[in-house]
Amino acid sequence: MLRIATWNVAFCHRLPVIIDSARALPARDLISLQELSTHHGRTDAQSIATRLGPSWRFEQVTAQVVGGRTQANGILWDSRRIELEGLDTIDLPTPSGRVMRALPRQRRNAVLANLRLGALRFRLYAVHLDVFGIAHKHAQLARVLDHASAHATADFMLIAGDMNTYGIAGRPRWAELRRLAAAVGFEELTAGIGWTHRTLGVRQKLDAVFAAPQGLPHRAWREPLPGSDHVPVLVDLELPIIESRRRP
Repeated sequence: MLRIATWNVAFCHRLPVIIDSARALPARDLISLQELSTHHGRTDAQSIATRLGPSWRFEQVTAQVVGGRTQANGILWDSRRIELEGLDTIDLPTPSGRVMRALPRQRRNAVLANLRLGALRFRLYAVHLDVFGIAHKHAQLARVLDHASAHATADFMLIAGDMNTYGIAGRPRWAELRRLAAAVGFEELTAGIGWTHRTLGVRQKLDAVFAAPQGLPHRAWREPLPGSDHVPVLVDLELPIIESRRRP
């Protein structure tokens, strides 16, 4: 089993609360984080990993600087179960079209981690899609999916993060993201978890975990812990099909 979480931590404005909530999570092996920043000369990923325990490792990659604040994606992993074999980033498309170009410029990336769990090699894409433009979000996810399709050497692959599918009636937006993912063999594992973001009394589902191949047994849920306007999204992923293929 692989136990993963994804969480947008809102620049860790409430870093002590974020750390307490991360420690309160059910046992995890791997955590994808969005909107990390830096505080007191340390990356937020380092601050969180340090408090999770001596076996926890971290990577944090800056996507952009907003108002003087670092905005980064990152991953944390428990080295007792997971080994990092390589790290890279994918630059995601910037907005196109006259209206989109008139908006404040945003730079987004996906952190790509090649990892090992026992005999299994797998890849995690930690992503944070743009706030504006549904077609633009589709193009950004498509960039990640294209990379996954062109580098399908892992036993399984995960995409975890904040998809920013704003909209009260957001189902059509999610339907297209799921269609794009399914076309290249990914399945959303978190389709039934309900809302993941709350602000001003409005609750929406913005966060997700996708996996390939499709059909892996799993359990997904959200943990309503404090610290951010998003809540952590958790998946316990069974790997019996993949593990049986690897046996001689």
